[in-house]
Amino acid sequence: MILPQKWIILRPGFLIPVFFLSFCQLSGQIHWLDAESLALGRCYSSCKGTASPGINQAGLGWIDQNSCSLHHLQPFLTTGLGMTALTAQLSMKRGGLGIRTSTMGITGMRQSSSWISYGLTLHSRIAAGVGILVRHTGVSEEPVSHLEAGFALGLQFRIENNLILGAHITHPAAWQNHQPLVDNNLLMITSGLSYSFFKTTHYFTEFQLSAGKPVRWCHGLAVKLTDSMRMLAGMHNHPWSFSAGVSLEYRSWFIVLSGAYCLDTGTTPSTSLSYVW
Repeated sequence: MILPQKWIILRPGFLIPVFFLSFCQLSGQIHWLDAESLALGRCYSSCKGTASPGINQAGLGWIDQNSCSLHHLQPFLTTGLGMTALTAQLSMKRGGLGIRTSTMGITGMRQSSSWISYGLTLHSRIAAGVGILVRHTGVSEEPVSHLEAGFALGLQFRIENNLILGAHITHPAAWQNHQPLVDNNLLMITSGLSYSFFKTTHYFTEFQLSAGKPVRWCHGLAVKLTDSMRMLAGMHNHPWSFSAGVSLEYRSWFIVLSGAYCLDTGTTPSTSLSYVW
């Protein structure tokens, strides 16, 4: 049946739920990352940083400073589609508390999520973390609304001063208010390590597993050029992508500018701005 052209023009909102499928698929392809993790080829399980509340809760167990950060990701340079997040980390006696709130979407459609996470130093060489996620996806003026809750667990072992092993489990939709439109919220298990050498270089590698998907691996490299500047680079195999970035420090301010080029979908730039005290 061919719909009258006039009816389609008068009811453009009718097309939004159709696009909702592709939107969910897009959000599932991009595991939310800060600019630094994106530049490192999407490595995060053995890292720590200002994005820990949402991607690496065990990293909160090592923090000794407070911070507040603003992150922005522009998937594939798609006009009108962006991911923006605000994170805060509060250092405590044996770990840290973290909060992240984020939003992504286009006009008429929005996905909002909030993380509350806590990391704890179990031993001088062991840190663990847990996070709770609440996420809502909705379409304005249409009966499409999806609410879900999930969790994440992280663990890091400092084998030596220059070697850290990390493991992370995330299930972004352990509970959902109804059957999802697309099954892109599967439990993911991640394992990796970071190794430092020459006192200026950090190497990261990681494997990511989830049901029904091929094994994904990624590598990252961070090189300290000066006391206030680092160069970052990385790669990821599924989908194939190559990334790079630069990290700059000025007094208590930190900024990371990065970008990833995916062979299938194009370029994704990202920016993170943090204040640490």
